[in-house]
Amino acid sequence: MRHYIGTLTACEAYNAKIKKAKGYKGKATSRWTTIRRHPSKSLFAIRVNEAIEPDEESGLTLVEELTEDWNPTEEE
Repeated sequence: MRHYIGTLTACEAYNAKIKKAKGYKGKATSRWTTIRRHPSKSLFAIRVNEAIEPDEESGLTLVEELTEDWNPTEEE
């Protein structure tokens, strides 16, 4: 699944842009998706909406899928 990676602010702005474009009002749906925080870095990821691109100055980086370090497993 494709994601954009960037700062929390950039991910929130992309989420807000989609919310406005799709007309989400907050009863059943109040945002496009949940923003994910990288477990060990100051990075955030948001799922791509294929119909809406982020603003050019957002600084978001497109990745085809999140790497394994986004989903660490607990060591036994």
